[in-house]
Amino acid sequence: EKKRSGALKDKLILLLNKRFDRGWFTSKQVAMAFFEEYGEVIPVNVIATYLARFHYSGLLDRQGSRARWRYRISKELVAEVR
Repeated sequence: EKKRSGALKDKLILLLNKRFDRGWFTSKQVAMAFFEEYGEVIPVNVIATYLARFHYSGLLDRQGSRARWRYRISKELVAEVR
């Protein structure tokens, strides 16, 4: 399970850089894009947890309220992938 979560984190970071490098996005949009990209269904609440972690570690900017968070890529995420 630990290995899978590491792989999921890496896939999410790659996906965010590839598909969401401009503008704001939601966890639901990321979950849909994840399925399109990898053919895997990841529950929206799991995606939301990862996005919140990325936000707290400085990789994503966040706005809105708890029920409707929106995120965008910060400079730190771009630097981490390159």
